Amino acid sequence: MPNTQVDASRQVKDASVTDAKLASTFTKANGTVPFTANQSLGGFRLTNVADAVADSDYSSWGQVKQAIRNVLYRRLARAAATGNVSVSNPGTAVFDGVTLANGDILFLPSQTTQAENGLYTFNGSASALTRAVDADNSTEVQPGLAVFVSEGTTLGNSRWNLITDGPITLGTTALTFSQETTGGTYIAGNGLQLVTATFSVVPVASSGITVSGAGVGIDASIIQRKADIIVRETPSGTVNGSNTAFALANTPVVGSEQVYLNGVLQEPGAGNDYTISGANITFITAPVTGDRIRVSYLK
Repeated sequence: MPNTQVDASRQVKDASVTDAKLASTFTKANGTVPFTANQSLGGFRLTNVADAVADSDYSSWGQVKQAIRNVLYRRLARAAATGNVSVSNPGTAVFDGVTLANGDILFLPSQTTQAENGLYTFNGSASALTRAVDADNSTEVQPGLAVFVSEGTTLGNSRWNLITDGPITLGTTALTFSQETTGGTYIAGNGLQLVTATFSVVPVASSGITVSGAGVGIDASIIQRKADIIVRETPSGTVNGSNTAFALANTPVVGSEQVYLNGVLQEPGAGNDYTISGANITFITAPVTGDRIRVSYLK
């Protein structure tokens, strides 16, 4: 059977072959017929990709690198200045206790003129500072720029983020760097212990301090609250020479009561001055009219 060839330029009428007449597995250059399954590029690349806009868009390598630059530390600064520094003539090589060598990176976060803030290369105490090579233009200095300071008495091991909103024109825009609170090394002080990233209180045994998920408190079995200390209470009961029974407002902690009759401390126990049961005191000999009874105790 002979093969018949069709000259599409002369024998097929323009627009006569519609999408519906083609197989369902074809794709269309204008994007109106989408993929219906995952696609393999066979080891080849997509090229000339537009920048992604929506979360589901494919990102170009340039966008990915820019995103990485926005979150990675621009460069390790050896030291940071704790105050304003003359950029044209720093006048010293010592910053925050660190003696810089030529070529070291110095971080300036506290310039009086905030547009001067940023990363600089140290060129000598009498030479002008120059912007660090990877943070010396507006493309590299963007919101979210992060800096790590490795040495220094005050700012060593600190992390900083550029929180100035864009657009930024380096040298003109005021730059504000915020120090992260998690960049330092923590040491548990007296009475504390540090496990991983969690501090907790360590009370001395039998000190009367308790620690729980609810907070720090006192051990009532060791330390009495002021409200639990009763001083010079007058018990209820008639003092008339015949009544021996008197009652306290609270039940004392066993053995804590001190009973005074006319200022004289009484001795507890059968055969002595009084007995006590709960909140009730019974004198062996009835106090006479005019006697003063006072009781101090822990409740």
